[in-house]
Parts: sequence; C-alpha cells; structure tokens
Amino acid sequence: MKKITVYCGESISDKCRQQFHPIKEVERAVELISTNRDVITYSNHPDFVSAIKYIGLKQGVETEFFLNGVSCGSDIEPIFNDFNRALDMINELGH
Repeated sequence: MKKITVYCGESISDKCRQQFHPIKEVERAVELISTNRDVITYSNHPDFVSAIKYIGLKQGVETEFFLNGVSCGSDIEPIFNDFNRALDMINELGH
C-alpha cells in the first residue's frame, strides 16, 4: 500500500514549499495521492492537510501526519489545534 507522510508545524516552517490558493493546494494533494509511490511532503496549509487525509482515505492511501516531529498517525485533529493557535492569537490581540 502506498503511504503519504506529511510534516506540519513550526519546526518545519523553513521546509514548507510556497503556499498557493486553496484550490491549488487541493489539486496538489490530488496529484500526490494519484502517484504510485510513497511520498514525503511538508505543509502548513489546512486545505492540503485535509485533502491528503480525506481524499487519501477514499482512495485507500495510508497517511501519517507529523506535528513538530511527533507522529499523529492518521489523526489531523492535533494539527488543526496547532493551526488554530493563530486564530487564538488574532482574537487575543484584536480585542
């Protein structure tokens, strides 16, 4: 079975590729899912992470996500909790 590994979090910020419009992020995820090989990639884009998880699941692709170097298995909830810290900061500083 093919496996896609996605590294997320502050610890990989210097390795993240340029982030694109959400549609392009989903298209990129579909391209990776469609390959016939294992893939290791980096992203802090929520649409990319979601697409890898849910489209990959539908296609029978094994996924593993890492947050700051720690495996979350196939669970993206910890990653989204980390992403949401930015919204918390905006809310805190904006009031």
